[in-house]
Amino acid sequence: MEGLDALKIWDDLFRSFKRVLREAEKKISAVGLTWTEFRILSLICGEPKSMATLANETMLSPAAITSLIDKLESQGYAKRIRCATDRRLVKVELTEEGLALLSKAREIQRAYIESILPSLAQELQDVLMEINEWERKRPAQQLQEKGLKLSE
Repeated sequence: MEGLDALKIWDDLFRSFKRVLREAEKKISAVGLTWTEFRILSLICGEPKSMATLANETMLSPAAITSLIDKLESQGYAKRIRCATDRRLVKVELTEEGLALLSKAREIQRAYIESILPSLAQELQDVLMEINEWERKRPAQQLQEKGLKLSE
């Protein structure tokens, strides 16, 4: 990156992201959720997920996921279900109450995002989309480098 200080760019990008995330966390807390709880409810919306998948997708330890699911389950927002064919496998699904709360939280998130996007230059929006696309493709590229591929 000739002429650019890569570390400064990274630091600035990271600090900007943290500011936006902190504000998003404040907005989501209006419905009584933490950002992590919101993320978990979003992940299990539409399809139950295993505890291991939730830990992997949130980058939290299995113990932390267990604690969060305990809390969401006690509040009536999520419930554990056992696989009919393998009782050792436990998945987490969204309850009706959880879906209603998630819908409110998503509306708050959508309004916040729509309020900040117009202030971003189109070029910056394009860069953010490129970063997202790069990050999304990384697991497949890593497997490919090892001579493996994702199953279809």
